[in-house]
Amino acid sequence: MQKQPANNPNKGNIRTFIDKIITTYAQEDELIREVIESRLFLNGIRSTEYNNDTPDDTQILMKLSHIEKELAKIFM
Repeated sequence: MQKQPANNPNKGNIRTFIDKIITTYAQEDELIREVIESRLFLNGIRSTEYNNDTPDDTQILMKLSHIEKELAKIFM
């Protein structure tokens, strides 16, 4: 998991959110991690394209929020 840079709050939030989703729901299970990454990909989010220097995009953050809510329902 990459840490968010402290010097610019408008960068890296997407990477942080992706990492949070994966660690919360996959819990080191590689198969679940791949399923989550596939789900992200199907929603237009390629997790490998984002890092701590990627500028934040509110549309992507909203998609991630929606995906996280759906995963929370599944894993409850």
